Amino acid sequence: MVNTCIVSGCKRESYPGCGISFHRIPANEKQRALWITSMNLDNNMSKFACVCSLHFNQDDYLTETKKKLKPEAVPSVFPKIFQGSKKTTVLSIQNMELESSIQPSTSSDITQAGTSCERGGSSSKYDVGISGELSSRKVKQEETSTQMQELKNTPRKAKLRRDVKVLKQKLKRREIKIGNLRSILNLLKKNAKF
Repeated sequence: MVNTCIVSGCKRESYPGCGISFHRIPANEKQRALWITSMNLDNNMSKFACVCSLHFNQDDYLTETKKKLKPEAVPSVFPKIFQGSKKTTVLSIQNMELESSIQPSTSSDITQAGTSCERGGSSSKYDVGISGELSSRKVKQEETSTQMQELKNTPRKAKLRRDVKVLKQKLKRREIKIGNLRSILNLLKKNAKF
């Protein structure tokens, strides 16, 4: 059975030799509630839901083999990407509140504003402000996407990528060899005239 970590944003999976242990959410209601609140999860999850060992400190284990947790252990290690995603949602909520506080303007207000902008030459300032804001959003999105790619690169996937690369190289070499043998065969047919 493949276990997957249920922490938001962490998609670690168990497989032989991964070096990560997986721990089920406790059945004890008090301990279960502590785990759920620390991970910001809903209470309606499967009894087989697991959390990987990357979300626990060394002090949370009974032994140094990382196999058995202490009874009072609670997941407390969460990578920065999870904290960053919370900040992003807070920022987007603040932006939504600001946008909702903007008053609608009439067509006469827009016409007056447009003429004053053209005369004052301040329209370029507005453009710079908007493009600067958009570029900062793009930078945030790029940072988030690179962080997600780092999470996706597990040792197992890296090994599979190497295997695929080697197999593609073998296939290409075999096709070249077949092509060379065909050309030699054609030359022999022409010279020998079978």
